Amino acid sequence: MLWNQDILFLHIPKTAGKSLTKAFVQALKRPITCFVSKGQIQELADCDPTDLTIVEGRGHENMNKARKILAEVNRPLDSFKAIIVAVRNPYDLMVSNYFFMRKNYKDNTHRKNFQIAIENNFEDYAIQVGFAPLERWMTIDGKRPSTLRVIRFENLQEDFDRLAEEFGFKSVRLPHINPSSHGPYLKYLTEKSEQAIYDKLKYLFDEGFYQRHCFSSSP
Repeated sequence: MLWNQDILFLHIPKTAGKSLTKAFVQALKRPITCFVSKGQIQELADCDPTDLTIVEGRGHENMNKARKILAEVNRPLDSFKAIIVAVRNPYDLMVSNYFFMRKNYKDNTHRKNFQIAIENNFEDYAIQVGFAPLERWMTIDGKRPSTLRVIRFENLQEDFDRLAEEFGFKSVRLPHINPSSHGPYLKYLTEKSEQAIYDKLKYLFDEGFYQRHCFSSSP
């Protein structure tokens, strides 16, 4: 997560959050405070350090965790002009997560979800893996803040530019940090994995951000 006087950005996993974090650090007015993972600190090392505070955190603080962190500096959530999150097609997100965990298993052998990824095909991974409900990043006390703004992974640069114009920060070209390496999600999707993904990430479907994939009925 990061914030300045007007903008709060929350990083949902596997939604180009590292690229967006660096772009916001380059684009927003200072001072800026960032709570990022240990590895992400190095990715921001070449940014202008003026009035930039970087704190090692989890990197994926949700809305409730952000509220607690911000309370320590007397910043209520409703003091921001915009709370920004990025979302991604849930099927593509889950496929990306699967291949990311398999690729990085050697550094995360103690973590259950990484173990599930390395030991299973995609269908079984989708059924077994734990995934935090995405509404935790998009709602607080069961409601979506009126200031919430959504960037779609599929329209990353366009949506970033739109918000830059709306809220008066600089438009910068988004860097491509930690890109995924896999085929189209339909290559991996099955009826069982589709149901599992819906069950885990149903908020994005039920709220109309994305439509469920329908498999053709057998003749």
